[in-house]
Amino acid sequence: GGVSDNVAVGLTNDPSGDKACVFISPESNDPQANFNFKDISTFSASSYKYMIITAKTTASNTNGAAYFCAGSTVEPTPDCYRTWTWINDGLWHEYVIDLSLSTQMWSGNVNLIRFDFFEGDTEADSALYLRSIKFSDSAPSKAVATTDSDSYIVGESIKVNYSGLARLLNTNDNIVPFVAIYAEGTSPGNGKALQYAYANSA
Repeated sequence: GGVSDNVAVGLTNDPSGDKACVFISPESNDPQANFNFKDISTFSASSYKYMIITAKTTASNTNGAAYFCAGSTVEPTPDCYRTWTWINDGLWHEYVIDLSLSTQMWSGNVNLIRFDFFEGDTEADSALYLRSIKFSDSAPSKAVATTDSDSYIVGESIKVNYSGLARLLNTNDNIVPFVAIYAEGTSPGNGKALQYAYANSA
């Protein structure tokens, strides 16, 4: 592990009861954290091609990035650099970083991942709440919900089918999937659901 001088790292319980590691940038000069795997010879980049991040933020900087150093690459270089965009609505989101096409930079044993949790200039006290970082040998399934019609009349039953939840159930992530209906102009985190049901099976 290790962090740069301009980063504060800690554990938190937010008001909703979620437990997370929080990365806070007190300054505005490219905060980052280093994850050192040089002593873990069994972490194979050749086997684990997908990084899955569960995180939330309200920071104005929505630029996430990482340097993935594996094989003969031991220090961050432009060749092992990947970026993504955070959704800053204050809700938990899952980000899948597909490294399967980056065979040159992501093969052999993993040495180091430099996690630039906010890439570039960042306002002071910007926080990223990090629930987990996982690696997988295959692309994770995506949760999908569909309805049996595009429109309904008052009093008519609404049937919702869903799939892709198997890997989210019965895990240490304490995830409780649910299917919900929101009024126009509202959404998760921005108003309460009109109807909801817990999804307790895959």
